[in-house]
Amino acid sequence: MATEKRLFHIGPDGDRWLLCYCPEAGCLYVAHELPPPNRGITVRVELHTLLCGYQSTPQQEALKQLIGTFVVQDTRDVWRVSADRKSDVRFREPSTVV
Repeated sequence: MATEKRLFHIGPDGDRWLLCYCPEAGCLYVAHELPPPNRGITVRVELHTLLCGYQSTPQQEALKQLIGTFVVQDTRDVWRVSADRKSDVRFREPSTVV
């Protein structure tokens, strides 16, 4: 399978920041595509490196917003399923989960 990518920021100099997922390895990371004259060079950045930086950067804020959209969408999906299938929703103690 090919690596899935989602563009989340384009810098003022044309550099591009993409959230990437490699399904084969189960690996999630950020790809930073450098601007001209270095076009074609991509630097792999680990998520924790970008998210835990001491200074807030535009690309850090854009990544946080993108991640937030996944959380909001997942929450809406869960509530929608729960509302549609109230009789199917059961809460069990961990020891009784099959």
